[in-house]
Amino acid sequence: MLNPLCGAQTSCRPIQKLEKNKKLSQLQLTAFFTECQTFLMEITKKMISKSPLKYLVVGYLASLDPRVMVKNEAASGKFQKLLSKLLSLNRLSAQECDTAKQQFEGLLKELKSYHMNECSNFDPRSQRLDSFFAGVLHDNDSFATLWKVVNMVLVLSHGQADVERGFSVNKDVVAFNMDADTICAYRKVYDAVKQMQCDVHEIFIAKEMLKSCKASHQRYLVHVEKQKQKKKANEMDEKTKQQQLEVAEFKNKLVRLEADSDRLLAKADRLCEEAEAKNKISLLTEANALRAKSKLKRKELEKTKEEAEAAEKKLKLMKG
Repeated sequence: MLNPLCGAQTSCRPIQKLEKNKKLSQLQLTAFFTECQTFLMEITKKMISKSPLKYLVVGYLASLDPRVMVKNEAASGKFQKLLSKLLSLNRLSAQECDTAKQQFEGLLKELKSYHMNECSNFDPRSQRLDSFFAGVLHDNDSFATLWKVVNMVLVLSHGQADVERGFSVNKDVVAFNMDADTICAYRKVYDAVKQMQCDVHEIFIAKEMLKSCKASHQRYLVHVEKQKQKKKANEMDEKTKQQQLEVAEFKNKLVRLEADSDRLLAKADRLCEEAEAKNKISLLTEANALRAKSKLKRKELEKTKEEAEAAEKKLKLMKG
């Protein structure tokens, strides 16, 4: 039976049996292999759409492969295209691009002269690219701008995949109203089981684990009690802060009332002097009105002092 997907004899035994027993017609077989072909094409399209290779910048990053840098003349061209892309994204200035280009040419000469074997034998499976460039560029002022560019583009890789995968796992285990400690406990169990590389029912149950499970309710009660005490302490701290604000407000009010009273008395004295000098009784009437207002301010001041003292005593009792 000819497979339309590859143009060769298929080794799919179930299909051979169905064809031999005449349970499948040639038209059905053709339709089946056409659907398989369509399925593979859609899967490939999906993988490409999710792959970073669709971005031009990823292709330009080949210029930072040590093997390409010492053996391929296209490294300079790709790096220049990378700089152009960063310039269009406003990640670098035109002057920085020119400087980085010059430093990159200098780095190529240095690698070919002094690091040829190291670059040719570079193995990305066992060696880290950031460590390689750190050893060559870091703390070297002649490559300062190039080091900035390398730092910028290397973070575009999948270096954060483990962290993002961890968030994905958290999303699966998180339930409504779940505490952060519970999430941490779930993740510890999940990571431990994953590290053991076996099914859950194959994990050895030690005596210590059984004892720990038996004491779980007691630990829960202790935790609840601690949470109550913590909540109570937080409420007390909040009340203390409110009381401190109240005392501060009373003190500010005392300063303001005393200043207003002194200002009214000073103005009344000036009016009395002016009335005596000009022989105007109306000024004396105005001065007496100001003195009356000053007396009211003094009474309010005394009342506020008593309230402030009471608030300070309450604050001392709360602090204990």
